[in-house]
Amino acid sequence: MFGIGDVELLFLALVALLLFGNKLPSIMRSFGKSVAELKRGMDEMREQVRKSVEEANDTDTK
Repeated sequence: MFGIGDVELLFLALVALLLFGNKLPSIMRSFGKSVAELKRGMDEMREQVRKSVEEANDTDTK
């Protein structure tokens, strides 16, 4: 994954735990919500593009 091995991931997790401590759960929760919102936005954009393509195809065939 991105050229990062197991030892490096463990080290990064340890550093994050030391830096953020008890704030880490709320930070990760916020990150998860942000990722979910990004996915929702991508899905909406994908749907709009699909509808636009369908409309363009409908007008071309008429």
